[in-house]
Amino acid sequence: MGTNFILTNLSIDFADDISATELEASITKLDEAIRRTHLDIKWVFIESEARQRFA
Repeated sequence: MGTNFILTNLSIDFADDISATELEASITKLDEAIRRTHLDIKWVFIESEARQRFA
């Protein structure tokens, strides 16, 4: 790692009704778009996480 090494972490609440295939495609599109737009980003970690809902 050096000064031009950027790590990006995302926690995303995807729709509950999408399939695993749709989830994988969405993550791939996000990863590609981020890397294409920001050339210094070397690693992208995307976590699917349920948003906490309060009653």
